[in-house]
Amino acid sequence: MSGCLTDEMLATVKTLTDATPKVLDISEFYSFEKTMPVIENNNFYIPVSEPLQDMTQAYTFQIALFDESHSQIIYYGQDEYVYMDGEGNLCSDFDGQWVFLDGQPLALEMTSKTPFCIEYRSHVLYNGNDAYLLFAYNRDTEEFEIRGVSLFPTNEEEQDNFIVDTKNNIELKPKDTIVPVYPASDFTGMNFEIEGKKITFSASSRIEMKALQNGYYLAMANICDQRGDSYSSKVIGYDISGGKIKLCEINPDFVGTDY
Repeated sequence: MSGCLTDEMLATVKTLTDATPKVLDISEFYSFEKTMPVIENNNFYIPVSEPLQDMTQAYTFQIALFDESHSQIIYYGQDEYVYMDGEGNLCSDFDGQWVFLDGQPLALEMTSKTPFCIEYRSHVLYNGNDAYLLFAYNRDTEEFEIRGVSLFPTNEEEQDNFIVDTKNNIELKPKDTIVPVYPASDFTGMNFEIEGKKITFSASSRIEMKALQNGYYLAMANICDQRGDSYSSKVIGYDISGGKIKLCEINPDFVGTDY
């Protein structure tokens, strides 16, 4: 059994079998949240126990820009940038680069990945309307392919159950406008959105990997259990300048989870 069983659920199980249901033990996931990352060569790795390796369904890397001058954090989303090595460590290979459209960083959400391809969506304003920019990364060619945009539904009930329908993608055309949208928060805990610079789409527009702008960034590794719940590592601070990582440190002033 995956998840928690209420008394009512347990009563139902007893009518089905005399066996005691085995409930997912998430204590190993909580231990991941408390494990101290090891800093090495301007990056980090996190030791992962063998039982936790067997239970982990997915892992991702998340990063955000810490804008101290405006007391806010601007979230750039998630990408791979972490992998399991042969010694039981979850390692980061972040190199200071992110996904950009015509010079503007995108807030990434991975929607699927296979050994051949990673599919993404990114919240944007498309000609002034909320939409997802849909694109994919081909691992063989190491190139990105734009697959169009999908408008957010206007009906509130449809928004609650919104799933991108790739069959109804809108193909981008020259002179269409795209404005990246980033989730953000301030030091009071208020959440809001920040808009990037307007991009006028053209035949030469492309998505590519580019170095992040100079600044201080906050990153975490995340792992998921069988229920799809996510658990965050301690926060890693990166100082990026001139397209290079100049400093990598554990930053105890920020937390990804209430440890």
